Amino acid sequence: MQRLPELVRDFDLARLSQTFLQDPYPTYRALREHAPVHKLPDGSFFLTRYDDLVQVYHDAATWSSDKKVDFRP
Repeated sequence: MQRLPELVRDFDLARLSQTFLQDPYPTYRALREHAPVHKLPDGSFFLTRYDDLVQVYHDAATWSSDKKVDFRP
């Protein structure tokens, strides 16, 4: 199994580094290439590809931004 790049492995919207704030594009590129649907530590998902975002936007029955709901596998 291939190990994720550090930029991807450590990405958390709640704890953005100064490096990310100065130039987020290397992190975005790494996420798109290695984890286009990235699960964050709080359980939410960070999507980086347009087609994925459109699909999620049009499927509210499956995807929700309501953090009050517990989604179990």
